[in-house]
Amino acid sequence: MDIERSAVFAPPHPKVLLVEDEARIAQFVAKGLGASGLDVTVAEDGDVGAFLAATEPYDLVLLDLGLPGTPGLEILRLMRQDRPDTPVVLLTAADEPMARRAGLAAGATLYLTKPFVFEELCAMVRQLLGTEELPPPALRPGSA
Repeated sequence: MDIERSAVFAPPHPKVLLVEDEARIAQFVAKGLGASGLDVTVAEDGDVGAFLAATEPYDLVLLDLGLPGTPGLEILRLMRQDRPDTPVVLLTAADEPMARRAGLAAGATLYLTKPFVFEELCAMVRQLLGTEELPPPALRPGSA
């Protein structure tokens, strides 16, 4: 009975939306964060990402800028209208200063360029979720 009760009252895993069109990166990040105890939903294009961001509550969004369908910057702008408090980390290959300024000006919480070190992403996720309690990721590759 105590086991059942603790399962019923266990806090839910933080929900993360990952909007990333590069399948290899999406799979790697989702698997690693999932192994760290997060509930990760992957959207492989901007249209699906925009729909999920508008219809589901997430604790954190990891968002690529260069997406097929709705561009990442537009998803970010829409999110800031509907869910201004949800942290958004931009994961993008766009490393130009103008791209960084545009992303941060549109409301991104943090900006991480590809390729990135997975442990750095995990540290950002822990910081934004306000917890150091996530176990270390089960994956230990060098970078994504």
